[in-house]
Amino acid sequence: MLDDNTKELVRNLNNPHRVVNIMALFKFCERAATIIQDQAAELHQAAADTLRAQPAKTAPKKAAKK
Repeated sequence: MLDDNTKELVRNLNNPHRVVNIMALFKFCERAATIIQDQAAELHQAAADTLRAQPAKTAPKKAAKK
Protein backbone atom coordinates (compact mmCIF):
# COMPACT_ATOMS: atom_id res chain seq x y z
CA MET A 1 0.00 0.00 0.00
CA LEU A 2 1.19 3.49 -0.77
CA ASP A 3 1.58 6.00 2.03
CA ASP A 4 0.19 9.53 1.67
CA ASN A 5 3.55 11.02 0.62
CA THR A 6 3.98 8.45 -2.14
CA LYS A 7 0.39 8.97 -3.33
CA GLU A 8 1.07 12.72 -3.58
CA LEU A 9 4.30 12.03 -5.46
CA VAL A 10 2.52 9.77 -7.96
CA ARG A 11 -0.29 12.30 -8.40
CA ASN A 12 2.18 15.11 -9.13
CA LEU A 13 4.20 13.00 -11.55
CA ASN A 14 1.04 11.94 -13.38
CA ASN A 15 0.13 15.62 -13.84
CA PRO A 16 3.42 17.49 -14.30
CA HIS A 17 1.67 20.34 -16.12
CA ARG A 18 -0.11 21.19 -12.86
CA VAL A 19 3.14 21.68 -10.92
CA VAL A 20 3.74 25.43 -11.14
CA ASN A 21 7.26 25.48 -9.69
CA ILE A 22 9.74 23.71 -11.96
CA MET A 23 12.14 23.13 -9.05
CA ALA A 24 9.36 21.36 -7.16
CA LEU A 25 8.88 19.09 -10.18
CA PHE A 26 12.61 18.29 -10.17
CA LYS A 27 12.37 17.43 -6.45
CA PHE A 28 9.42 15.11 -7.16
CA CYS A 29 11.49 13.38 -9.86
CA GLU A 30 14.46 13.01 -7.50
CA ARG A 31 12.24 11.50 -4.80
CA ALA A 32 10.68 9.11 -7.32
CA ALA A 33 14.12 8.04 -8.57
CA THR A 34 15.26 7.39 -5.00
CA ILE A 35 12.18 5.28 -4.27
CA ILE A 36 12.66 3.28 -7.48
CA GLN A 37 16.35 2.66 -6.73
CA ASP A 38 15.56 1.56 -3.16
CA GLN A 39 12.85 -0.82 -4.35
CA ALA A 40 15.12 -2.24 -7.05
CA ALA A 41 17.81 -2.90 -4.43
CA GLU A 42 15.24 -4.60 -2.17
CA LEU A 43 14.04 -6.81 -5.04
CA HIS A 44 17.61 -7.70 -5.98
CA GLN A 45 18.38 -8.61 -2.35
CA ALA A 46 15.20 -10.68 -2.06
CA ALA A 47 16.09 -12.59 -5.24
CA ALA A 48 19.60 -13.22 -3.97
CA ASP A 49 18.24 -14.43 -0.62
CA THR A 50 15.83 -16.78 -2.41
CA LEU A 51 18.64 -18.26 -4.51
CA ARG A 52 20.80 -18.78 -1.41
CA ALA A 53 17.92 -20.47 0.43
CA GLN A 54 17.28 -23.02 -2.32
CA PRO A 55 19.27 -26.24 -2.11
CA ALA A 56 21.85 -26.75 -4.82
CA LYS A 57 20.57 -28.86 -7.67
CA THR A 58 22.64 -31.90 -8.47
CA ALA A 59 22.73 -33.82 -11.69
CA PRO A 60 20.59 -36.94 -11.64
CA LYS A 61 22.59 -40.12 -11.14
CA LYS A 62 22.71 -42.59 -13.99
CA ALA A 63 21.23 -46.00 -13.42
CA ALA A 64 23.79 -48.73 -12.82
CA LYS A 65 24.20 -51.12 -15.72
CA LYS A 66 23.75 -54.78 -14.96
